[in-house]
Amino acid sequence: MTMDSRQGQLRNLSVLLVIIISTASLIFGSDQEKDKESRFKTRFLPLPVLFYRPQTSLAFGAQVKTIFRLGRNKHLTRPSTITPEVIYTINKQFITKLLSDIYLAENQWHLNSRVDFRKFPDLFYGIGNQTSLESEEAYTSQAWDLYLRGEHHIGSSFHLGGHFHLYDWQLTEKKTGGMLDSGSVPGSEDGTASGLGIQLRYDTRDHIFYPMKGEFFEIKFTFYHHALGSSTDFSCLTIDLRKYLPLSSKQVLAFQLLLESQTGEVPFPLMNRLGGQDHLRGYYSGRFRDKNLFLIQAEWRYALFWRIGVSLFAAMGQVADTLSHLNSENFNYSLGFGLRYLYNKRESLYARMDFGWGSDSSGVYMEGDEAF
Repeated sequence: MTMDSRQGQLRNLSVLLVIIISTASLIFGSDQEKDKESRFKTRFLPLPVLFYRPQTSLAFGAQVKTIFRLGRNKHLTRPSTITPEVIYTINKQFITKLLSDIYLAENQWHLNSRVDFRKFPDLFYGIGNQTSLESEEAYTSQAWDLYLRGEHHIGSSFHLGGHFHLYDWQLTEKKTGGMLDSGSVPGSEDGTASGLGIQLRYDTRDHIFYPMKGEFFEIKFTFYHHALGSSTDFSCLTIDLRKYLPLSSKQVLAFQLLLESQTGEVPFPLMNRLGGQDHLRGYYSGRFRDKNLFLIQAEWRYALFWRIGVSLFAAMGQVADTLSHLNSENFNYSLGFGLRYLYNKRESLYARMDFGWGSDSSGVYMEGDEAF
């Protein structure tokens, strides 16, 4: 979650505080349990959030990650999670989100969903890789975001599946006379994006929350069309490649190459964006946005002692209107370091605080999982 006023898209964190209180006795279960069934019982892991931004004033909330394993052979099935999130500000802005990630039948089936409603302020700098800080303008949107995904193991480490995405938005506040108020920016009027897609995934990671070795390769295509209820027609292609190289039992080097390409009339809320807590940390989320995105990032992670860890990361990325305009001269760069706290040993779950720096930009992020 971004705490710096220069940082953007606040990543929505979790359930009502009363849920934390009512489940407090279940939260801090011992990691030393030896009984086989006890080791795989359901856990409730809360992460309270408190931050300040000029656009929101004081904000608070929580995330409660519920972790469990399904099926008879729990030790052969990856952990599933259900994570409700809530953020509320004293300016009466809020984000609510419900995330689920379910593994079934010894990982033969994988189901994933996101339901998100938000009314929250954001910043817009224009479209393209050369936008300036001086062009910043504030706006507030109200949006519903629904994402459903399912896939089946088809052999070796490959999984094939499909997905559905529905995004409905309204801009409730704009800067008078600004870029969004002019109507020239796609998506600056209210609209709906509705699309179907297909994805192929290759996954050999040893852990899904904190991988120490393995690979993750995914290619995904989504097609939005009027026939599905979409306001405009456009398509999205995503190629996500990750590699994890262990240096020792406590150290790992993580790499990611991400390419996202869109064609058609893409509304600006759904354009590919750089910045934020996962992509080019150190820049506001959406500081750069366009139809095409290319990102390379690397991170060194080291478990120091007890439950404490550290990280160093670097990234380079750019956006462009077409793939042919991506080139070696237009990269934006960021560097940073992070602190880690292992809050669940059984599933290797780390909370992170990252400090990132870009060109005339910086950010602090608090998250309940790794960037990639």
